[in-house]
Amino acid sequence: GKFWEYHDKIYQNQTSLTEDAFGDFAREINLDIDQFTDCLSSGRHKDEVAEDLQAGIDAGVRGTPTFFINGTKLQGAIPKDVFEQLIASQP
Repeated sequence: GKFWEYHDKIYQNQTSLTEDAFGDFAREINLDIDQFTDCLSSGRHKDEVAEDLQAGIDAGVRGTPTFFINGTKLQGAIPKDVFEQLIASQP
């Protein structure tokens, strides 16, 4: 139940993504640290993450945020009102 909270921590700290930092982030948002450490060290999601990374590379994603609207790639931060207009203008 803390996916987005953890996601936001990682996104806000992109320049310090180390294994120690991952544990620190988990503690900061009160995750079960034993369960988190077990999951991280097991590598059980490694293949899925690698597949997602490759799919992004294949789609031309080179950074975040990147959005696709009807196959059109949009990179970078887009103001909400502009983003909504782009979506509304699609058939």
